[in-house]
Amino acid sequence: MRRLQKLMLVLALGGAIIGCDEQLPVEEAIDVAGNIRGVVTDSETGDAIAQATVSTQNQTHSVTTDVFGSYELPNVQPGDYTLTAMKVGYQTATADVNVDTNGLTYGDMVLSPSPRPGDIRGTILDVNTDSALTNVKLTTEPFTEQVITNANGAYFFDDIPVGSYVLTAKRANYTDATHTITVVSDSTVVIDFTMEPAFGEIQGTVRYAADNLPVYNAVVYTDPATEVVFTDSAGTYTIQNVPELTGRTNQYYKVMCEKSGYTTGEINVNLTPGKITIANFNLVVDDGQ
Repeated sequence: MRRLQKLMLVLALGGAIIGCDEQLPVEEAIDVAGNIRGVVTDSETGDAIAQATVSTQNQTHSVTTDVFGSYELPNVQPGDYTLTAMKVGYQTATADVNVDTNGLTYGDMVLSPSPRPGDIRGTILDVNTDSALTNVKLTTEPFTEQVITNANGAYFFDDIPVGSYVLTAKRANYTDATHTITVVSDSTVVIDFTMEPAFGEIQGTVRYAADNLPVYNAVVYTDPATEVVFTDSAGTYTIQNVPELTGRTNQYYKVMCEKSGYTTGEINVNLTPGKITIANFNLVVDDGQ
């Protein structure tokens, strides 16, 4: 009897131990993410666009379309998204979509080809001489590139994106020139224009009034001040790089000539940039000395 009781006790303990080894059931995780699927096509031909980049805002998801223009963005958390499709040669397109839990959202997009670029070209001349200006530097704003005129004064901008620009030309000793232009798709804008020199010259001869002989080493200067020069043995002088006067009531220079023993000569001149202005003097003996 005691043996039977011991056997039953052993069997009961063994069952209890086996029961402790059984695994408790685990609740399976629920996948709440959704997918976005679509096709990207050409607005003009309707053809599929391969290798277009499709992404969500902030680049959380990004893929490229296959040969059929198809794409799929997997494992997108539920919510509202803005999709962006991009490819070189096309304008960027966007689409707003809403992703549901475990759902499939469609986001087809159509890309329009980017406008073909245009060209800008023309010739630049000196306003006074009509001669071609070389080494003029031209730029556009917004900036595209910088070009320089050739020996014929010609310049070329190739493959400029469609839009409005301010064209600026710069050259040493010339006043800057600007023009507003509009570049049209697959066309050439021709802008020929002139530039005005920023400086002029004042030249002349100084002679004795009594015998008309040249005066050597006479001092010649201007007011407003520019440069002080002296006459040569022929009585001639040249004041170079004289700027045009602006913003003054009297738009002229007073040219003065002095020589010991003679009265000071004064001549008012109107300077034309790019041209030579003549101011000749006939000095008179100063009787007061």
